Amino acid sequence: MKMAQAAAVASDRLTAKDYLNKVLAGTATGVVVALIANAILSEIFKFLTTYNEIFQSMLDVVVVMQFIAPVIIGVLVGMQFALNPMQCTLIGAAAFLGSGAYVVQDGVVSMVGIGDLINIMLICALAAFVTRLIGNKLGSLTILLLPIIVGAGVGFVGLLALPYVRLITVGIGNMINSFTNLQPFVMSILICISFAILIISPISTVAIGIAIGVAGLGAGAAAVGVTACTAILVIGSMKVNEKGVTLAILLGAMKMMIPNLIKYSNFSCTSDSKCHYFRSGSLLL
Repeated sequence: MKMAQAAAVASDRLTAKDYLNKVLAGTATGVVVALIANAILSEIFKFLTTYNEIFQSMLDVVVVMQFIAPVIIGVLVGMQFALNPMQCTLIGAAAFLGSGAYVVQDGVVSMVGIGDLINIMLICALAAFVTRLIGNKLGSLTILLLPIIVGAGVGFVGLLALPYVRLITVGIGNMINSFTNLQPFVMSILICISFAILIISPISTVAIGIAIGVAGLGAGAAAVGVTACTAILVIGSMKVNEKGVTLAILLGAMKMMIPNLIKYSNFSCTSDSKCHYFRSGSLLL
């Protein structure tokens, strides 16, 4: 009996890399699930609204669906850790509460976007850790205390951390904004590369674009970077992924590749103090 319990505990332990991969996988899937409907249907519905008002309601639905991205991400991260439905839902609640996707002014709650993706990931990781740490220790009080500890408690911690985590996005935005002071050709290359990297990272390209007020030649360079990255991902995905994955990437779900930044990238330092970066594997999710 003791040996079985020890084996169960050992199998329940995760390395830091495994833990990170689960958070990234849940985040990547959640972003796609929340945003893909609007990405595919919004322009179609905008066109059809001129023929029937019902399409305006359908447009509103796919737009509002984006705002619950933190909840969807939290639930899917919880599922990565094989948690039960209530635990997954509370991780989603914590992610939403600390995401920055809403503002409260004069008692009125307004949605302002999907929130800060980096902060959402951190909240999900913390909420999953706390949930796994508590486990079944609360017994019959789980339904009373777990929402307070994980949902409200971790969500509040995320809300406190939000202003500081946002500094990451601000810092990257300032760096990219400095490129606009360079010679146009060099500026275009650097902005193009930057947005190609950002589109498969947890950083929001929309947030960066708005923050730096990208326009004109810079906006064109950013679009080229995103398009070039998408083309490469589609070509690579055709060889190793199912058709659905490739089609999703083609339609704008490049964030699906977030886990690959960690899963298939390695950085090592040898005894002679030389550091080497190398990449292995494929685009397979």
